[in-house]
Amino acid sequence: MWKPGVLAWVGPAWVGPIWVGLLGLAVGASTARADELSGPVTPAEYEAAMDAALETYALREGAVTSRRIVPCPYGVRAPRQAPGNRWKFGISPYAFLADTNGDVWTDGEKTSFEIPFDEILEVTNGGFQLYLEARYGRWYFAFDGTIAQLGKSEEGKLLGFDVTIDQVIADLRVGWRFKRWVVSSGQAKMGARPHRTVDAYVFTGTRYFRTDIEARLTVLGRPRPNVTTTDETFDPLLGLRVVADLSRRWTLDLRGEAAAFGTSGTDRYSWETAVYLGYHFSRHWSAYVGWRVQGQVDVQGAGAEKNGTDIVVHGPLIGAGFSF
Repeated sequence: MWKPGVLAWVGPAWVGPIWVGLLGLAVGASTARADELSGPVTPAEYEAAMDAALETYALREGAVTSRRIVPCPYGVRAPRQAPGNRWKFGISPYAFLADTNGDVWTDGEKTSFEIPFDEILEVTNGGFQLYLEARYGRWYFAFDGTIAQLGKSEEGKLLGFDVTIDQVIADLRVGWRFKRWVVSSGQAKMGARPHRTVDAYVFTGTRYFRTDIEARLTVLGRPRPNVTTTDETFDPLLGLRVVADLSRRWTLDLRGEAAAFGTSGTDRYSWETAVYLGYHFSRHWSAYVGWRVQGQVDVQGAGAEKNGTDIVVHGPLIGAGFSF
């Protein structure tokens, strides 16, 4: 028999060591499990965590070509698998405030002209410009469209006219990122800091150009038959694009392209260069300004039989963007 005492609630005296042993095993197992959960992560797990941080915080997510792998001092476990690529979309209406100048050849006779933007605005009945872009991994798909209607009329006792010009320009592009430079990366005070990158793309596509002209003339108050002409072309294009993150909110976008399609005795091609500076108010909203220069040559024949145009359009561009 044993007397009640301090160990009366645990049983006979030989049970005490067993309880102590079981308690020690439980504490040891708990400590080992805690060490397993809070130990330093492997380089592969740290790389997966960096991909997750890019997916969450970067303005322009995507695969990164190089990372600096360092031991992680924090007792956390990284995701087992980095998030995959996903679609991203952008919508950007804009206005191209351009001047126009160039040369016109008629049976070998050359006429030069220059029209500032304020005069173009006076004869513009309406118009709209829109840029759309979709991204997936290294690829992007873009549409750049312009719809405009110009018109001018004048009534005179001797001669009167009413001219309307409808114009549609649509560019379809597909681009592929062939190079990415990581210019900064690391840890911020509140966690992972997104990489700052410079991306280089090559792109191709097609340009659709259509112009409808309708002219109504009156001579001595009598109407003459209407004159209607239509010019419609599809031209392949090829270009380069460089996008640089200047800071967390500022982005620089440089583009250059050329489109050409001609036959024997015909020079027909177009080209474009542009630079855009964008500011990101948030993950979804942004605004940008830029300068665009476009050229278009459409000339046939030579000497006294030369006919066609050589036109250059240049000026500032402003726009706003929404991405999701």
